[in-house]
Amino acid sequence: DRSQFRRMADPALQGRYPSLDLQEALEVASLCIHDNHAMRAPIGTVVTALSRLAYDVDPPESSHRTTPN
Repeated sequence: DRSQFRRMADPALQGRYPSLDLQEALEVASLCIHDNHAMRAPIGTVVTALSRLAYDVDPPESSHRTTPN
């Protein structure tokens, strides 16, 4: 339920995160939790998705993330 996404974010972030990034992170998490293990994504797919999310740099006006050191 997309209307509940914000409830899944870490409260310590105090709402300071791009909504699209939260949605993408939750989509990656959903790849890992299917009841049927055969329907879960291979770990390589999950790692690739998380890496892309971690190192993706959005234009400054649409994201609060910075590039990793």
